[in-house]
Amino acid sequence: MILKGLKRAYRKTPVNLFFLELIIVLLFFSISGAVILKMFATADILEEKNSLSGKAIADAQSVAEIYAVTGDMRGALQTIFGNGWYTEGADGGLTVCLDEARLPLLTDDVRERYGRVKLILTETRESGKCGEMCRLRTRVFLISDGGREIYSQISSAYIPDFKAGGAA
Repeated sequence: MILKGLKRAYRKTPVNLFFLELIIVLLFFSISGAVILKMFATADILEEKNSLSGKAIADAQSVAEIYAVTGDMRGALQTIFGNGWYTEGADGGLTVCLDEARLPLLTDDVRERYGRVKLILTETRESGKCGEMCRLRTRVFLISDGGREIYSQISSAYIPDFKAGGAA
């Protein structure tokens, strides 16, 4: 007899609808919270990549500006990154690999593990009657983004030969 009274009271109160609505609201907030958390995580990763690539591009532009004045590829790299922090490729180009703090990395195993940005510089020289035209191609690759090229620039420097009658 007590059970029959409970069943009747249960049927008359709309408690089930309240709890169902509460569960739906909690589900909605948990899904929207997960989406917002994913958006913030993605924004943080993109901000880190953009900051790193911007600083690497500034370094590449500094190397190009020094090269445009001096015409010396190794000297320009040494001015920005210090002596000996680059490797020489088979084509005569120079490569600098940087970590996330923009510090140069020298050994292959450290580059594989911690490298985030790679600068590759290649130089061409054309001799003329009165001097030499030097061109430097500077390319920046974002290793942490699958090795995608993010910047490329060609700078030139004319080195006059004063003995042959070249002028500055």
